Amino acid sequence: MVRKCEEEMDRCLEAVKKRERLAMTGMRRGRGSPNKYWEEMIRQDKGHDPR
Repeated sequence: MVRKCEEEMDRCLEAVKKRERLAMTGMRRGRGSPNKYWEEMIRQDKGHDPR
């Protein structure tokens, strides 16, 4: 039981790390994903997007 929880936590952490790596390098996701991350949309909506 504990091992299963640890594996699930590892998967969640790996997903977060992967997402952060993509954001840091400025890369986008695959064809089926949105063009922007939700943080970028919020910044753009608030008028803080430098682009």
